[in-house]
Amino acid sequence: MDGYIFYINPAGIRYMGLDDTDYTGTHFDEFVEIQNETDFHAGLQIAIRDGFWEFEAEVLTKNLHRTIVSFIIVPHVPLDHGEMYFSAITRDITEQ
Repeated sequence: MDGYIFYINPAGIRYMGLDDTDYTGTHFDEFVEIQNETDFHAGLQIAIRDGFWEFEAEVLTKNLHRTIVSFIIVPHVPLDHGEMYFSAITRDITEQ
């Protein structure tokens, strides 16, 4: 729940301009800046309660790529009852 990255798929790497960047263990805000006021703590609690949290936000990447993004945040609890983590499914909705 701290926002540290352990995996980004290839499309996300290209979108954020992270080719040849070691992003593992870095915080997501080192690569993207969400331009809207978003209460992540409350949103993550919604994801835990409902199984997902969906929101839209304007995003600015560190390579200055600005888009409107639809986010779906999904909580995951490992079968061995390890630490909960979240995945983010994102979609560029700028043209919609």
